[in-house]
Amino acid sequence: MKWFIVIQLISIVLYALCAFEFLLRYHLNKPVRSKPYADKPSEDEERVGHRVMDRGIQLMIVGMGISTLFIFIRSIYRTIELSDGWSGRIITTQLYFNVLDGAAIVISMYAINICHPGFLLRDNARTMGKKPKPAIIEAEKGEKGEYAVNVTPNDAE
Repeated sequence: MKWFIVIQLISIVLYALCAFEFLLRYHLNKPVRSKPYADKPSEDEERVGHRVMDRGIQLMIVGMGISTLFIFIRSIYRTIELSDGWSGRIITTQLYFNVLDGAAIVISMYAINICHPGFLLRDNARTMGKKPKPAIIEAEKGEKGEYAVNVTPNDAE
């Protein structure tokens, strides 16, 4: 059983390293390979030299980071706990279990639920991460009380 916990610990470390590399490359705007068809960077990106994330994505990453940290702490605790066997001092002490196992998972669950991607990425899913072009919406009330909506792009006159 201890080896499964060790495999979980190694997986979390690999995940954290990949996530850190991704966030660093995203922030510095240094992808592994550039796309020839990529959009031109905005004036802000050219001026500051890095990309800016949406507030919802930032909160989601914070929630995932907190969750990953506490699951990592729990994995370390479980590895140490099981290294002494089933009758060791750490496995028989209830306080360690409550704090380093139970509380770590509770904090991890709350972090993911508070920073839930379904709530924070709702607008990004609709627009695929791009800001929608402003539109002029004119609503005219019809004969039966319903509204007819005419949407015209900003460029049209």
